[in-house]
Amino acid sequence: MKKFTALFTLLLLCSCATSNMSKNTTKQGDFILNGGKAGDKTWSDSLIFKRQSWYKELALLFDVQLTRLDSDSPFLAWFSEKEKENYNECKDFIIAISYTLDSKRISQPMFIEEMKKQGFSRVSLNTFHSYLRLHPDFESFSLTNYEVYGLCGNQKANPEGISIQFPSFEPLWFK
Repeated sequence: MKKFTALFTLLLLCSCATSNMSKNTTKQGDFILNGGKAGDKTWSDSLIFKRQSWYKELALLFDVQLTRLDSDSPFLAWFSEKEKENYNECKDFIIAISYTLDSKRISQPMFIEEMKKQGFSRVSLNTFHSYLRLHPDFESFSLTNYEVYGLCGNQKANPEGISIQFPSFEPLWFK
């Protein structure tokens, strides 16, 4: 009977430890921005962001949507001249739209630090952000509290992708 009780206690402890670990979860998906307009130019192309989200139980702690722009993307019309210069100087360029619920858990600086480890630096995209804010999909996707910025890479994109790792969470990959 003592062995059974000891085994039961061990299993109970293991299941509690496992259930606590599962409270930190991650999800991935897509966010698609359809069409755009700049001046008298209108386009129907889509801008597809890869969404990465980190949750504590049901609370969204950090959310980031990432995309790369091709050099012929019509969405470059939303860049100022300075933003285009930054884009052209980078070997890899990513647009980030990110949100944090509590900067004491997962913060914007933590995310930027993760990106710095992989050769990226944060650059301002104020003009792009202005156009994005006025896009009809912006409010319908509840992006009002999100930050918008660029990530300039000093080397070509890693074919394996970019690993984003926060403490107590599984790593997520962006390709």
